[in-house]
Amino acid sequence: MEFFNLIKATQKSGKPDAIHWQTAKTEARANLMLDVALEDAGIETGRGHDYNKPVRTDFPVFDDLPKEGTVDFDWCKRYELAEDGRTWQLIQTAAVDDEEAEELSDAIESYKMGLSVELAHFWIGGMFTATPEERAAAIKAQMDMDNNYLQNVILAVNSVEPLKQCHNHIRHTLLEAIKVIWPLDGKTPELSHVLAFSKEWIEALNDNSAGRGNHRADVIEKWKAKSAPQPAAVHSVKSEPENMIRTDVGTNAGGQIKTDRNPDLAPSLDVLDIEIAAATLPMDFNIYEFPAGVVRRAKEIITNKEEPWKTWSAVLRKSPGILDFSRGAIFALVRNAPTEVLHSIPALTSYVVKNLLEIKFMPDDGNPNSEERWNAIQHYFKAPAAVGESGENVDQQHTESNQPPAQLVKVGAGVFDATALFNAPSKDTAAENINNVPVEEANNHETKTDSEIQPGEKTIHSTESHVAVNQKTDALNNDSVHRNESTETQLFTHLMVDLECFGSNPDAPIVSIGAVFFNPETGGMGSEFYKVISLGSSMGFGGQPDADTILWWLKQSAEARSAILVDDAIPLDDALLQLNEFICENAANGPACVQLWGNGATYDNVLLRSSYRRTGIPALCEFRNDRDVRTIVELGKAIGINPRYEIPFEGDQHNALADARHQVKYVSAIWQQLIKN
Repeated sequence: MEFFNLIKATQKSGKPDAIHWQTAKTEARANLMLDVALEDAGIETGRGHDYNKPVRTDFPVFDDLPKEGTVDFDWCKRYELAEDGRTWQLIQTAAVDDEEAEELSDAIESYKMGLSVELAHFWIGGMFTATPEERAAAIKAQMDMDNNYLQNVILAVNSVEPLKQCHNHIRHTLLEAIKVIWPLDGKTPELSHVLAFSKEWIEALNDNSAGRGNHRADVIEKWKAKSAPQPAAVHSVKSEPENMIRTDVGTNAGGQIKTDRNPDLAPSLDVLDIEIAAATLPMDFNIYEFPAGVVRRAKEIITNKEEPWKTWSAVLRKSPGILDFSRGAIFALVRNAPTEVLHSIPALTSYVVKNLLEIKFMPDDGNPNSEERWNAIQHYFKAPAAVGESGENVDQQHTESNQPPAQLVKVGAGVFDATALFNAPSKDTAAENINNVPVEEANNHETKTDSEIQPGEKTIHSTESHVAVNQKTDALNNDSVHRNESTETQLFTHLMVDLECFGSNPDAPIVSIGAVFFNPETGGMGSEFYKVISLGSSMGFGGQPDADTILWWLKQSAEARSAILVDDAIPLDDALLQLNEFICENAANGPACVQLWGNGATYDNVLLRSSYRRTGIPALCEFRNDRDVRTIVELGKAIGINPRYEIPFEGDQHNALADARHQVKYVSAIWQQLIKN
């Protein structure tokens, strides 16, 4: 808080009037500082002395203030108090013409600029007065949403109440300090950092204050050291290699670790492509000494972009650290892959994530023997035909069986028929993974029939009778509109997604994702997904925030804002990869069949796909399966129902997961009424 005092001289003394101003937290501290300054200047006040008691006035708004904390005798030669005895005004020494008066009027009106415009004016080099042209330039700068640095500063200052109430010269000093800590030609600081610094700076003591505690100069030095680039030696272990090889999506492809490859062969994604193509060939050969015919055929596959090499290459070339895996691991991964995962990139991506593992190989000792290395690892993929759905060798699963192993039937270049594998008898059918159960259970008003399993679906043979199954289903599906279902044995096709973003444009930065699998015919909900995403990460991938949406968020409840301002927020690409994994693990018939629901034809689904595109991560759900919540709501209104506001909302408003759950409830209610009618 600023304290401005007039020390008026008595008429008999003939001495000039003086002023003194000081920033202090309390009035008592300010009076103490004034007494010290007057004593240092040799001024005594009160009855019998040359000066009257100091009188506090309003803080003047001029750009030629004297130095803070000093007793100044020149100020009163240029300014005088107005009739109210509190407001300072310029002493009119001579009349001015109309043009000069208009310019002076403009300068005075410049102090009435809004806070955001004033900050932009200071940011672009303006001082405490502004001409109409300077005000126009400040308004233009304040509206420039591409200037993330300035927008972060404006948001930070507007969020600190003392900065909104203080004099503009204090804010000007703050902006200069921010530029010192984070230079304009450097990296744009995060909003949270600017906000934290601003709070700490305004709460610190003024540099001229004699009190104990942190001074503002100390705060600036602390943040300069905190934000300065660390010496290279400190991070030498984590520094980027000089010749880093990157994947097709820009991540580190590896290649710095010694593998079973010839040490004279430089690792690259092109070499990886040849290895993939060779692994798709049906013949048996030493993978450490490619025959000339294998090399020619592999290059031909690459040139013609034949399947399944094309799908394999698209997935593995995007896998981080792929070049750190040995050639043996790549061959084992490709040759042991079940046929059904080769039909789509999402399915193959899921298979690679679960099965890409390093295998033991005989390291080179300066005199490598390729035959010994081949003999040491070939058992990992000696019989690529005998592969089960999980990628494990079927021979190991059925070692006690005396039947000959099923074989792949070649139907084309790199394409095999695995029908014999899936028709082979199994001793352990009832112990398969429970996630292979059919998608939906019967409603309590339906008759369960032994219908034939459709192509592409899977089921297990339960040891319970049909009667027992029907009894269990009837017990779970009660008369409520939103029935409870056993999610332990249920997989779903419909996925409700809700996003919280800092904008409504297609490239708005996402700050949280909530998703719930559900069945609209029964209202049952399945697995859930919720992640809070770093705003800096979303903007780093090209997210463009919207000023109106940011202001809207600032007006929301503390619970809603705290849900997206957490310390454990993760990067955008990490969240999208985890969402893909969540979909692969819980989709009934694979990601390509998932019905993706979003609230608005141009919002959730569009923003989600835009984020996938900007991060280079493939979106697993087909665009043709996008579904719109608002369209369903309008259909409900057409038949006279609108349960969105009738169903109680559970949780915090604008929490992505809570919103997704609520949308599932009223979409299911409308769906059931539409089907009923």
